[in-house]
Amino acid sequence: MASSSFLAQGIITCSLCENPTKQYCNDCQVNLCVDCVSPHIEAFQSVPHYIVSFKNRKIRLVYPSCLIHLGHRCEAMCQQCQIQVCIKCCIGPHKNHNLKAIAKIVEKLKLNIQNETEEIRNNLIPNSQKKVLDIENRIIILTTEYAKLEQERERIRNIWLKEVEDLFDKVGSYITTMRDENLSTLTAHKKQIEEGIQEMIKTVEENNEILKSNKATHALNYISKHEEYEYAFVPLNANVEYPTLVANALGKELNIKIGNLRATLSQTLEPAVQDNVLLTKEKTTLKKPKVVASISTRYKPLHRVACVEENEAWVSGDTKTITRLDVQKYVKETVATNCHRFTNDISVTTQGDLIYSDYENKTVNIVREGKTEALFTTPPGWHPCNLFATKAGDILVNISRGLKNKILRHQGEDISQEIENNDLGKSIFAEGSYSLYLTENSHGDVCVSDLNARSVISVARSGRVRFRYKGASRKRSFDPQCIVTDSLNQIIVTDYSNDCLHMLDQTGQFMRVFNNHGLVAPCGLSIDSAGRLWVGLLHTGNIKVIQYLKN
Repeated sequence: MASSSFLAQGIITCSLCENPTKQYCNDCQVNLCVDCVSPHIEAFQSVPHYIVSFKNRKIRLVYPSCLIHLGHRCEAMCQQCQIQVCIKCCIGPHKNHNLKAIAKIVEKLKLNIQNETEEIRNNLIPNSQKKVLDIENRIIILTTEYAKLEQERERIRNIWLKEVEDLFDKVGSYITTMRDENLSTLTAHKKQIEEGIQEMIKTVEENNEILKSNKATHALNYISKHEEYEYAFVPLNANVEYPTLVANALGKELNIKIGNLRATLSQTLEPAVQDNVLLTKEKTTLKKPKVVASISTRYKPLHRVACVEENEAWVSGDTKTITRLDVQKYVKETVATNCHRFTNDISVTTQGDLIYSDYENKTVNIVREGKTEALFTTPPGWHPCNLFATKAGDILVNISRGLKNKILRHQGEDISQEIENNDLGKSIFAEGSYSLYLTENSHGDVCVSDLNARSVISVARSGRVRFRYKGASRKRSFDPQCIVTDSLNQIIVTDYSNDCLHMLDQTGQFMRVFNNHGLVAPCGLSIDSAGRLWVGLLHTGNIKVIQYLKN
């Protein structure tokens, strides 16, 4: 039924049309004009209609029609059957049942609704508005403080730039002075020789005239100038020494030496904190880590996760594509690869570029601005498996041949390190069909998850094995796979069979386990710039974002 409305003159209109109201149906609580009384009764023939003049109307509760007994309305609720019943139902199939008046039920429900409405209006909305204002104030403060940081950064930068410019201006001035002095010496020497040459040419011409003359007096009056020319017009060669510029960086000093000039640039400011703890307070772990986001992906199974900054990550599965999505589940980009089946592993460089390994084609590839190119090819007979892009710009890649595994450190196409054997020449890694999962901490230690040996291995930059972790006691055997390290150099590794994560300190001592977050078959693992874990679940294709660090 249409609801009634007021005309501009304040006249109440019919609920079915726009004519003025004359009648009223007390049973249906509907405004009616004279013409709409009959259509209203015909439209609802199954229920009674008590039509009165509008001024004699009675406002009351409209009960629902009975679905069993036409023409009757349900004024009670059967507590036993939990259905609405009319008077015939009460003396019929619901006789002796516990009944409750619908009017009482509605009255109680409306009271609850009224209380809830008042709570929302009087408490929740004002409190939320206060929170918005508080956040807005905090945003203003944050923006101001960071603006101050930028100003301080520029101030310090300008101080150092001026020091550097002054130092090298001084060096440049010294170089110019030395060049001009040496150039003047050589130019004067050249001019003196050229003048001597002209004098000697004149003498040669005069001597030739004497030789042609028959007069004895010309020869008798000849005065030799040979010795004069030899020592006066042709001086000894002017030796010019070219200075060398030597710069030595010792600790916080840069020492520059050129000729007799000595210049020193000293660092007098506090050094910046290194790596990923720059401008941050010391972090510790929460007693109860919490899931702050759950992201569904289209990859089932989901193999790998590689974070991009704080709120995005690349993901891959058993297809040829790699997808970048954000914490709100929105797909940002999809890369189609030339892999025969699927990518073996993915990582993100410090510049934010995606890299991935192609087992069949034996290449490690990079995606820059949507274009894919091969960075390098593995040695003959070896296939690239898992990889990791370090903060220093290197790429660690696990390569395999048959049942053998080793790790190469690449700087571009060049191999700068090979990790395979220990000091005794024995293999660090166990033989087997599983590839190695790897990462690197801020000390340059390569942390490896060796599923063939069911252990986590830490290898120093020198190639020495620091420790081996065999797993804490669990229901099933330790099944280590994806591995990361955080800003505290703690190691986190997935334990696929036990549906959990293990956390170790940098010396390999067990610290805790994450097993209360629905981590069924954890496979992919990465850590974002905010220090949160992104855990990919193999079978569901979901990602759990876990906050476990606190400032």
